[in-house]
Amino acid sequence: MRRTISWLATALLALAMLGAAPAALADPASDSDKLREAVTLKNIRKHQAALQTIADTNGGTRAAGTAGYDQSVDYVVKKLRGRRLQPTAVPVQLRLLP
Repeated sequence: MRRTISWLATALLALAMLGAAPAALADPASDSDKLREAVTLKNIRKHQAALQTIADTNGGTRAAGTAGYDQSVDYVVKKLRGRRLQPTAVPVQLRLLP
């Protein structure tokens, strides 16, 4: 469960930073001002709301091994591809404990 939360948190941060990546990478000596301008609370909340909707439609969960998890992965992959990135979802074997 902890890995699922960590992965999704990382993915959410990656989504939030997508708009900032070109600006932040344009000048390697830049400080974080451009990144902080591009990663907005509004967009973070938008992605949080989308992921919560996925959980709500899947019995309140996005845990690994559930349809909510699969739909969350699809959401993140779609958003990354929308930014012309080429993410790869790598299947992993999880041992789910009761």
